Amino acid sequence: DEQRSNYQLMKEGKPSSITDDRIRQLESIGFEWSNDDVLFKVAKGRQTLKEMWNARFQELEAYKAKHGDCNFPTKSGKLEKWVGAQRQHYRLSKEGKSSLMTVVRMQN
Repeated sequence: DEQRSNYQLMKEGKPSSITDDRIRQLESIGFEWSNDDVLFKVAKGRQTLKEMWNARFQELEAYKAKHGDCNFPTKSGKLEKWVGAQRQHYRLSKEGKSSLMTVVRMQN
């Protein structure tokens, strides 16, 4: 994740410890710069992380359709934990810190 963070900083014209040579070296072995590309290719059990994320998102949509909001009672289970993680990554992203939150996810 450090390489991806430094790469993003470099692309934004901000101070970064990554060099063009390091970028070329990493790309020469198939390194993926996007967190989504990496996360979505990793399998956990029978579902990829993308499938797991999409499943939780669908659960959230169903919850909102039923209750009219996304505010969960305390200790409501996996969905509450997932939403908490999404909120945390959103905050980190807004603060310019390393985060798994993507622009596409923030727009959903």
